[in-house]
Amino acid sequence: MTEVFEHLTAIRNRDLPSGPFREHSLVLADYLTNELLKKVPADKHQNIVPILVFRASLVFLPAIFKKIPDSPIGFVGLKRDEKTAVADKYYSQLPPIYENSIVVIFDPMLGTCGTLRQAHLEASKKFESTSGYFLGRENVYYVGFVAAESGYRKALNFISKKNIILLAIDPGLDSSYFIVPGLGDFGDRFFGN
Repeated sequence: MTEVFEHLTAIRNRDLPSGPFREHSLVLADYLTNELLKKVPADKHQNIVPILVFRASLVFLPAIFKKIPDSPIGFVGLKRDEKTAVADKYYSQLPPIYENSIVVIFDPMLGTCGTLRQAHLEASKKFESTSGYFLGRENVYYVGFVAAESGYRKALNFISKKNIILLAIDPGLDSSYFIVPGLGDFGDRFFGN
């Protein structure tokens, strides 16, 4: 566990160049995917449907390919308005989601909970169109690096506490809706722009 927090401490350093930021982030994504597989019963691993939020959650792809290689993967594109922090959907491509599916929303940062809520809504609509039922909170997981306390509390309204996997919960958000202390814009740092 000490090693995990060393990686998290490293990526919290705003002066860390993109290369080392990516290396540490990929290790953490691998660790978090292992934690997910510990929580989901082994006989249900084949039912996992990862949903990745463009673009920051692409950090999880190598771990998903390695650890749950046969899972169909869904993608949701959400662009956050920097002034309002409201996420607008510009893309959604999800595989069928069935009654026995385990939906896992991957997104490194959970700030206001707007992006997670939108991704959950997309998964719910897909599930309802496939099965005719409402997507229950017990069949949904969230995997991320860091959350703001307020965003985490909002997530508990539609995801069970035991199904939320995080490295850290930080105290709050700044005036630009970034997690404090957080680690900055994950996507920008990971992709170097």
